[in-house]
Amino acid sequence: MRDMVDDQIERVRIDSRESYQRVQQFCKQFMPELESRVEYYPGERPILSGGRKIESWATNRKGWWEATLPDVATGDWYFSQLFVNDQRRFRPRLPGKGYYTIAEQIPATRRNVRKGHDRFRYGGEDLNPEWENLEDVEVFAFHIWSASRMRIASLDTKEKVVTFTSATRSTSHWGAFRKGHRFLAINVKEALQKPGQWYLDRKTGLLTYIPRPGEKPKDAKVIAPCLSRLVIFSGDIPGRKWTQHIHLRGLTFAHANWALPPEGMSFPQGEVNIGGAVTAVGARHCLIDECAVRHVGGYAMDFEVGCQHNRIEGCELWDMGAGGVKMGHSGGKGRQRQRDSDGDPRTQPQRR
Repeated sequence: MRDMVDDQIERVRIDSRESYQRVQQFCKQFMPELESRVEYYPGERPILSGGRKIESWATNRKGWWEATLPDVATGDWYFSQLFVNDQRRFRPRLPGKGYYTIAEQIPATRRNVRKGHDRFRYGGEDLNPEWENLEDVEVFAFHIWSASRMRIASLDTKEKVVTFTSATRSTSHWGAFRKGHRFLAINVKEALQKPGQWYLDRKTGLLTYIPRPGEKPKDAKVIAPCLSRLVIFSGDIPGRKWTQHIHLRGLTFAHANWALPPEGMSFPQGEVNIGGAVTAVGARHCLIDECAVRHVGGYAMDFEVGCQHNRIEGCELWDMGAGGVKMGHSGGKGRQRQRDSDGDPRTQPQRR
């Protein structure tokens, strides 16, 4: 304090309550003449955002907002989350209310019969091969205590069979598409109709958003994530060179992406093969306190292999796609695949 404060400094503002109290105590004991010039700043945390603000909206004849994103059209960007005025918005789904149910469990295809389940029979017109951008439709199927998010490889309208690009993680009953179990079709362009819904056309780069009552394009803050990880503590595990003694305080981490890979995503417990916006590998004696993580597609924080003696204190975690804090490594090759591909448009299926 003695070196920082001179006659030209009117105020010293400290945004950490703990640091402010220590400085106040120090000034009271050793530099009482400076005590009145030190104050606590209770303002908002600095925001480290992995997103991009969407602007240049046009309004179509329906009153829907549209913005063309060239980086999406060229295959350099894709996102599955969107946030408007600090709230998550959702992609269109079918049915609009309730759920579809699986009409019949059928054996897996020959290539996956020893791996898991990769198809089921649906009922009526629940799934439609004429949907635009069918490869971007996600079938969200519920099992017993978990769910799988699958991509469609083909639809047999005569037999009413949907086959997926890959199989679930097990041939056991918990990974089966059982008769009567529920499922949804998510990201269906033709289902776009409710205020608050949005759709991103990967081929054209056109983002369409149906505004909620009172929302105006010139006033709305629309954020789409570009990054899947906002902070990475990365140590050298084979070399036993740890990332250590790092302290993050009073920060907000926001707007992280997670995109479904081409083979879909299936895991029996806790979505443990999805990473975090704040990720640590080989990190030790690190502290994250008085921080916030919000509006992310995966976990808020993820402490993986080689992590010890780290602390999370006084943090706020909300609006997460997977969960809060994950500790320990799990998922095998599937987890490595997720680590490599989260949010990377080059790993996503594209059709020109």
